[in-house]
Amino acid sequence: MSALRPDDEVIVSILGGDTEAFAELVRRYQRTACAVAASVLGDRHLAEDAAQEAFVVAFQHLADLNDHSAFPSWLIQISRRQALRLNTKRMPEQPLEGHTEPVTPGNDARLNEDALALLDRVMRLPEHERTVTMLHHFDGHSVQAVADMTGRPLGTVTKQLSRAYERLRRTIKEAPKS
Repeated sequence: MSALRPDDEVIVSILGGDTEAFAELVRRYQRTACAVAASVLGDRHLAEDAAQEAFVVAFQHLADLNDHSAFPSWLIQISRRQALRLNTKRMPEQPLEGHTEPVTPGNDARLNEDALALLDRVMRLPEHERTVTMLHHFDGHSVQAVADMTGRPLGTVTKQLSRAYERLRRTIKEAPKS
């Protein structure tokens, strides 16, 4: 398996005319975009639609993104906006036929808020820690698979995950209680 290119390299390729490279960003952040949209919509199918729309918007406006390393947090904002837009189009309290499958953690607003807060904290990790955390926990790859995909030694990935967990623990402890 080839090593995972950093987001900024992929974005430079896309802006240079390699539009097919955008598929790499989609593969990398599809689950994240869906998770954000699902936290707003509470429906997996609608979340997939919102995430797809978010990627279209991101592609159309990629040249406007000045800091390429901010792509993940920028995509999260777009995904959330697309989900909110889709949510306002739905009739309130009327699930769409065939689109009633609930999304974990469910429709509990507090859990959705916590999930978004955690995702926001993950997106603030240094890129090397964020990448391995997203691949391992959000995309479900084994630590060995993450090492293979990123071209990093297994021990390095393990250490980066450990440091990421410690950073997340600290930020959660330091967060004001609501």
